[in-house]
Amino acid sequence: MTQDISTLTIETVVDVGSLIERSGNIDAAENFIDDIMDIGVIGLPDSIKATLDLSLDEFEEMSGREFREVLAEIISEYCYRSQTHGQILVQFATPFFSSFSKGNYASFSSYSWGHYYTRWVWANNLEEAWKLGAEWAIERKEADRQRSFSNEEDSGSSD
Repeated sequence: MTQDISTLTIETVVDVGSLIERSGNIDAAENFIDDIMDIGVIGLPDSIKATLDLSLDEFEEMSGREFREVLAEIISEYCYRSQTHGQILVQFATPFFSSFSKGNYASFSSYSWGHYYTRWVWANNLEEAWKLGAEWAIERKEADRQRSFSNEEDSGSSD
């Protein structure tokens, strides 16, 4: 069964090299760095994850500006060592879904772009990023579906 990802959108695309150069879309690069610890990044290289895990206690002591500078340095070092030519960061968005029809996964009665989720994906190309973003969107929709059913059961049991 094919999952519907028609509401998946791309918010931003950043060339990983711009994190080193401090060129290009600076705001998007800073948003990525701000989000990296809060919501995570799909496809983040293992060496960056390991460095972040080792440095987590140190990061908690830093101000936001210091943290961004150190994180940018970690990513820059990775990019320099691994020659990340052409790798991209893609920020995907999908809306907040609610009021699913029970028993019919493909059917939902509402979703809102007033409330939506975002997630960054680190990939070698746009095709790879889209695949990872689509998997995330399907998981996110399923979580909303489960939440919706759980809320229905909770409200139904109080009668």
